Amino acid sequence: MLKKSLLTGSVSLLILLGVSAPVLAQQPQPQNQQQPQNQQQQAAPKAEDISDQELKKFAAAIEKMQGIQKESRKEFSQAIEEQGLSEQRFTEIMQGQRNPDKEVDASEKEMKQFESTTQQLAEIQRSMQMEMQEVLKQQNLEPERFQQILAAVRQNQELQKQVDQLMQDSQ
Repeated sequence: MLKKSLLTGSVSLLILLGVSAPVLAQQPQPQNQQQPQNQQQQAAPKAEDISDQELKKFAAAIEKMQGIQKESRKEFSQAIEEQGLSEQRFTEIMQGQRNPDKEVDASEKEMKQFESTTQQLAEIQRSMQMEMQEVLKQQNLEPERFQQILAAVRQNQELQKQVDQLMQDSQ
């Protein structure tokens, strides 16, 4: 369950990040966020290096973050529809923007709707990120440590089971 939700959440976050890429591209990115994924995986602690207390904090944070992601997905859908685009059409235009080989026939009106939607989605994403940072503060977890634990949980089935159990016990 957790593995699927972590992977789904990661895919969702990548999609969310990708949707607002034109806006985010204008913002400076901290150097440590540009590390290749394999370097982040190498930094993953071993299961024995993660205390029970950290795992409990991690599980509580994941649970709250999943709720934030769910709400953000609803806001994303609403923002797209409010601009007069279907999610499918928005995705087609976005893919055309990213892939120069793929031509998308979009009217001037659709492009204005797309640009406006992209700006709204970037704002929703910023809000979501702030909420998630607040969750980490509430759990007394540093973002870097959260990422390390996340990497370890993704790589270790026993940790995945422990986090799943902690999340089930909290319900």
